[in-house]
Amino acid sequence: MQIAIIDSSSTPWAEATYYLKALRTLGYETVMISDNGPREEYVYNVLKYKNKGFITICIASDLFSQNIDPSREGYNSKNINKYLNSAADYIFVGYKPAMEILKNKNIYYLPYAVDTSIYYPLDIPVTLKAIFVGRESTYAQERSKKLDLLKHVYGDMFEKTGGVFFEACASEYARAKIVFNYSSGQEINMRIFEALACRKLLMTNRTPYLEELFEDGKHLIIYKDDEDLIRKINYYTVDNNEARETIANQGYEEVKKHTYLNRAMEIVKIIDNDR
Repeated sequence: MQIAIIDSSSTPWAEATYYLKALRTLGYETVMISDNGPREEYVYNVLKYKNKGFITICIASDLFSQNIDPSREGYNSKNINKYLNSAADYIFVGYKPAMEILKNKNIYYLPYAVDTSIYYPLDIPVTLKAIFVGRESTYAQERSKKLDLLKHVYGDMFEKTGGVFFEACASEYARAKIVFNYSSGQEINMRIFEALACRKLLMTNRTPYLEELFEDGKHLIIYKDDEDLIRKINYYTVDNNEARETIANQGYEEVKKHTYLNRAMEIVKIIDNDR
């Protein structure tokens, strides 16, 4: 089987990069096609590989509530339209609510995952109560408010770090007892899987379908509001270190089901069943 991945993300840390590695690890001839250049060049490349017998798949990773809900701040349907016009044989969507809009027999839900050769437990001194690793954006105002709150409450015992990826990101997670997450787009984002793979207690807001994958209080911790967030950070970093380690270990074991290698095998199975 020959597979051409259509990369719509324009970022080196996006899912398409992980799937390229995973599919090649499984022994499949796999190439990447970018759709971020001129449309004519993109269409030419898709047709070129299709004519060579490649199956084209689009990894629709940049989808969240702002792309499907016109009432949301920052609404933009560009990504939805881009995927629908990708001309891919199969489209794999990481944001499950988008499936209600992307109604097509060749569109499948495939959650984010993690590359455990990059994200794994590191023996690094733990110096922080909590850490946030990621970007801030114009539509993530609620996340910014929570980051400011954590900095106000915990001072130097909390850090927010941006612009680091892969091994450098894993090293940042390792520095803290808790990895903080707030999903501004209501998606089950990559940070959730990465933190669990680093055997850290992940603390996140509730997002749709999250508990189909992980159990609150067993694999991670879900907070309801600011007061609940601070209460739970204090509980798991001051009052009950043993419970924190237990949940972190259970989350670490559970996330092993959610690697990009396993996801790649699901893709191959779907294609095989369709042939």
